[in-house]
Amino acid sequence: MYKLKEFLESISNEFKTGLSIALALLIIFSLGNIAGSVTNINATPVSSNEEVVEDVAPEAEAPATEAPETQAPVTQAPVTQAPASDTPAAPAPDAAPEAQAPAAPSTGAPATTGEIIALFNESANKIKTTATKATRNYQNMQVTKMELPSAMKALADSLMSKFLKPDMTPLEWTGADIAEKYPVGGTDFVSKLTEADVASATCNDNGAEYEITINLNSDEDPVYKSGEGVNSVFWVVNKDDIANNVPGLESSKLVYHDCVVIAKIDKATGNMTYAKYNFNFDFDLVVKIFGNVFATINVEEEYAIAY
Repeated sequence: MYKLKEFLESISNEFKTGLSIALALLIIFSLGNIAGSVTNINATPVSSNEEVVEDVAPEAEAPATEAPETQAPVTQAPVTQAPASDTPAAPAPDAAPEAQAPAAPSTGAPATTGEIIALFNESANKIKTTATKATRNYQNMQVTKMELPSAMKALADSLMSKFLKPDMTPLEWTGADIAEKYPVGGTDFVSKLTEADVASATCNDNGAEYEITINLNSDEDPVYKSGEGVNSVFWVVNKDDIANNVPGLESSKLVYHDCVVIAKIDKATGNMTYAKYNFNFDFDLVVKIFGNVFATINVEEEYAIAY
C-alpha cells in the first residue's frame, strides 16, 4: 500500500490517456508492492482407474473354497471358550498404552480451532513488538485469469510486462519498518483472526516447533486496516483506492478466496519464526466506454522472522 502514490506517479502518462482498464489492473497489482508474471492455467480432468474391481473378484472366491475347513472345528464347547476368554483380556492392556502414546506428545499442543487461532494470534502479534528483523524471502504473483476488451489487451500486456516482474530478492525490515510493512502493513497487528474467519485450522507438533495451517473463509469487499475477515491477517485492496483512481468507474467487486497462511512457532519461546501467505482474489470492474474487466490474481509471500 505504501507504494501506491509512487506507482501512480510513475504511470501518470497512461492515466492521461484515459485507458482506465489497464490502469485498474496496475493499481491493484501495485498495492502491497506486489510483483509477478502473467500465466495461463488449464485444468485437465483426471480419469479414475477401474482395474481395482477386477482384483477384488478372484479374492472373493478364495474364502468359498475354505468352507470344508469350517466344519472341522466342530469341537467348539470346551476349546473355543478357553481361548475366547483369554483373547479379550490380552488385547485390553495392550490397547491402553497404545492409545496414550499419541496423546503423550500433545503436551500443551492446541487441538481445537479456537486454541490454534489463539496461539497463532499471540505469536503473530509478537512480530511487531519484539522481532529484531523480518525478511520477506520472496513475493510472487500470478494472474490466473483475465478478461479484457480486445482493444485494451495489447496495452495491458505492455504495461504489465513493464511494471510486473517477479520479486524473488529477499527484503529485510528492522525497527519501525517491521511494524509498518510486515502484513498487515500500516497497522499495529499481524493477526486478529476469529473462528468466524476460519474454514479450518490444523497444528502439527514437529518436536521443537508447532506448524500451523489456517484456511480462511471467502470474503467479499474486505476493508483495508479494518482487521476483519480476510484483512484480519492478509493485506487487501481497498475499494476506495480503485474508486479514487480509475476514471469512469461504474462498479467494482473484490472477492478473496482460497486464502491460506502457514506458520512455524518455536515451542520454547512462543515466537513465530516463519510464515507463508497464499491468497487469491477476483476483481470485477465496470468502466464507462471500455466495459467490463475481470481478473483472478494469486499472491504468495514467504517470511523469516528473527528475535
